[in-house]
Amino acid sequence: SLTPGNRIVYLYTKKVGIALKSTCDLRFFMRLSEARRHVSQAWIKCTFLIEDQKIIVKVLRAEAQSQKAKFKK
Repeated sequence: SLTPGNRIVYLYTKKVGIALKSTCDLRFFMRLSEARRHVSQAWIKCTFLIEDQKIIVKVLRAEAQSQKAKFKK
């Protein structure tokens, strides 16, 4: 962009944000305080993701069983 002195100057761009990686609702996430949004310890992240995976597996199994029940009828 041009400055008042008619020089061409490069404007620095901000870092691009990272999308959410959890199944948490975005509106709920934005209501949380800044400290509760960020987790720094790796083991906390790891355990959270493992628990999240277990829940997803349970939901998928339940859906598969309901699909099998529909086909049997």
